[in-house]
Amino acid sequence: MRVAKTLLNTFVGISLVFYTLAIGILATPLAAEAATTGIPDTITYQGRLKNSSGAALTGTYDFIFYLYDASTGGTLTATVTKDDVTVTSGYFTTSLSFDDTISDFAENQWLLISVRPDGTGAYESMSTRVAISSVAYAQFSRAVENSA
Repeated sequence: MRVAKTLLNTFVGISLVFYTLAIGILATPLAAEAATTGIPDTITYQGRLKNSSGAALTGTYDFIFYLYDASTGGTLTATVTKDDVTVTSGYFTTSLSFDDTISDFAENQWLLISVRPDGTGAYESMSTRVAISSVAYAQFSRAVENSA
């Protein structure tokens, strides 16, 4: 009986060692792949556009997205202009590409949005800036970068 317990404990110990090694070996290509493919250079932004009385708008609009390093004041770090964005029942989705104007989003960033009807009139700006928050992909990428 004592020999059986010893053999079982030895088998469990060896299994755990192999399991740990397998996890390490399998995880290495994932980290290498994440490092070589890079981080996507676009941010998807979804919003709701309403007029001053609160009614949802529909149509085509031009947007300017300003990225700042502070919730008020601060420095303008990037600008993206998006023309001909379709708004349906107030909802819109667009993809923002900041190119190489900012190296990363390691520091807090705030977005100010200006909008106008397609090609007409002056742009109107939001009254406050919106904080840009991290998403799961960014958290994973930072973990991979820090583990290297």
